[in-house]
Amino acid sequence: GHQVTVCTTDRGIPIKKVLGSNAVAALLGNGIDLKCFAVDFTPLLYSRTMAAWLRRDISQFDIVHVHGLYRFPPTYAAYCARRQRVPYVISPHGALDPYLYKRSSRSLAIKRVYERWFDFPNLSAAGAIHYTAEEERSRVAFLNLNAPSFVVPNGIEWRRFEHLPKRGAFRARLNIGNAPLLLFLGRLNFKKGLNLLIPAFNRMRQLHPDAQLLIVG
Repeated sequence: GHQVTVCTTDRGIPIKKVLGSNAVAALLGNGIDLKCFAVDFTPLLYSRTMAAWLRRDISQFDIVHVHGLYRFPPTYAAYCARRQRVPYVISPHGALDPYLYKRSSRSLAIKRVYERWFDFPNLSAAGAIHYTAEEERSRVAFLNLNAPSFVVPNGIEWRRFEHLPKRGAFRARLNIGNAPLLLFLGRLNFKKGLNLLIPAFNRMRQLHPDAQLLIVG
């Protein structure tokens, strides 16, 4: 029953160009409006049109849900909400985990300056910080953030899993029979430990030569 606007950039997959406006509307459902803005500077995902829209229209919303850190869209959205006194929630999506916090794809010094000037003020003034697991929240405690926080796991639409494929169909399709099957299911990223999984599976194959490793991500 809520009126929801999704504000994003066309970085990566320009969704309207790939799927078409009608397909996007069907994907999002009724009551969800998609604002997709062009990126002018890729490293920070800076978008002039998004900036103008946020400055002009963010005050029309009752609440803003900001996803992520360290890029222009979430940083500027939180900044505009803070300046215009619109309540906002930030979901870091693991970006504050100590392992990632101490790393940067470009410059760790620039990352520290960026967060001190932009993201930490936004986090401190947030109505709340949303974590998807209690472990994620506890691992961020070293930052001593002032904002309240809550934990809500990622949602699953259970109706999509009411009618599952017949058991064994996947094995039959790949012709792997009853061989031991090890499944990796997740994002393909260095953080997920694939560098540990591959040699570990190699050692397991010495004990079970017919074992199969399935990487899905």
